Amino acid sequence: SAEYDSSGWSSTGRPYKQSGINIPQNYISVFARDAEYYMAVVYLGVNKETYAVLKNGADSIYSPTGSIECAAGNGRGIWLVGTDSSDSGAEVNLRLISYSGELLLTVNLENIAHFDDPVYTIRCTADAVYLKSASKIVGIDSTGKKVSEFKLENTNSGLAVGSDGKAYLAYYTDKGTQVNLIDGTVLKPAFTLQEADGRIYGGNAEF
Repeated sequence: SAEYDSSGWSSTGRPYKQSGINIPQNYISVFARDAEYYMAVVYLGVNKETYAVLKNGADSIYSPTGSIECAAGNGRGIWLVGTDSSDSGAEVNLRLISYSGELLLTVNLENIAHFDDPVYTIRCTADAVYLKSASKIVGIDSTGKKVSEFKLENTNSGLAVGSDGKAYLAYYTDKGTQVNLIDGTVLKPAFTLQEADGRIYGGNAEF
């Protein structure tokens, strides 16, 4: 764990104990919003898969006609990437729904940016949404317009939002974990955990 100030990064670090909650085994994404938590899940049927967004693991607030690949939330609502059927074939869309399940926005992903690989991660800051595939990260604004794009040097990478509300890209290598701050259209090296074998996760009020 680390904190950033104008002079650079510093950290004392400490261990944390995880405690579990009961969630479906077939969940796709899970994230918190204030005191509530939300998850995208898939129900596997004999001939059909049904997708839904659940509040607190129980209440279904949204069920699309297509699929959900990943989901995350910010002040505007819940952002989803999923595949829908159209007259021209399968169409990958970015959707925005409210926390009560109202559909607010649908944008064809190809109208934002071209992805050679499936988008499997979304992370949200207060004013931006970041879409991650194996080969790139694309940042969009609240209207679904692209504002930044980063090609990934290493496909073994992670994306998280810290407690400071900023997005971070981590490269996992055999020498350790290199963490970079996403600052607008620029990647800025933040810190490196030497010989650390781990994964990057979002921060809380402390770190």
